[in-house]
Amino acid sequence: MPVQDSATAYPLYNKQQEAVIQMAQMQGDPDKYKPIPTSIPGFFLPNPNIPTLNFIGGEFKSFKSTMLAEMMTVYAYAGFRTLWAVKEENMIGVAKRTLARGTRIGPANTQNMVSRSDMRNINLSKDDFARFDATLAETLNIPLFITDETEKIDILSIMAEANDIQVIGVDYFTLFEISGTRARTPREMFVEMSRHMVSKKRSNITWIVAYQVNDQGKAKETRVVYDDADNAWQLSRCKDPITDEIDPHKLVMTAVAARDGAPGKWDLYVDGKYNLIMGQPQKAAQGAFSL
Repeated sequence: MPVQDSATAYPLYNKQQEAVIQMAQMQGDPDKYKPIPTSIPGFFLPNPNIPTLNFIGGEFKSFKSTMLAEMMTVYAYAGFRTLWAVKEENMIGVAKRTLARGTRIGPANTQNMVSRSDMRNINLSKDDFARFDATLAETLNIPLFITDETEKIDILSIMAEANDIQVIGVDYFTLFEISGTRARTPREMFVEMSRHMVSKKRSNITWIVAYQVNDQGKAKETRVVYDDADNAWQLSRCKDPITDEIDPHKLVMTAVAARDGAPGKWDLYVDGKYNLIMGQPQKAAQGAFSL
């Protein structure tokens, strides 16, 4: 006979007791569970000590990957072991992006930024390589890991559980799949993937997943990214009010419907030259700034 799945039902009273004990533990050490501050005024990331499933979406070329890099860096610099899975770009390409934003994870009094255009054009000086060395020194002890060697969501879970990873970043959702899928359509596969990620919150894994929306602002293929998310944010490009052209530096991030997501909207500044996103300043970013 085939093995049957089993499940246990618990008295509500027992689980209420557990909830009270958990809240007492949190009250005794609130800093361990508070949301994680970012460089964006008023924007906090969920604390991985309370595992969640989170999505960051946007249209084509709305800097989803740059925002995901921001989030991964914030988590890793806060001391959480973080796994960053990419398929749209390989690991070396992502590494170059992070080198361009080097001072984003460094002290505020350093100037070790090198533009992506100088890297592409192979226009690098001895000083630039010294800046790379400074960035590497900052990165050395940050628990941020990266992979482009699997497109399987479930393999990422196995890697995380084997290496005490608390946060997984996925760039991006529709480029990944799940092993042994029974799905017949892309939407069914995305549903399976989302259900898997929800289940892995029980293993203390927090997910930050980038996804793409269409021109109408809808999630590509499926609304599962809203249905299952604890938090979801969406990036939108802005038009210049005078020229009606897309502003190369301005973004708006909006909290969209999600189970535990607080409402909010943030004006952002993006600097593609250095692969940076931050709260909107009065002028273009120059040199370094800190977390």
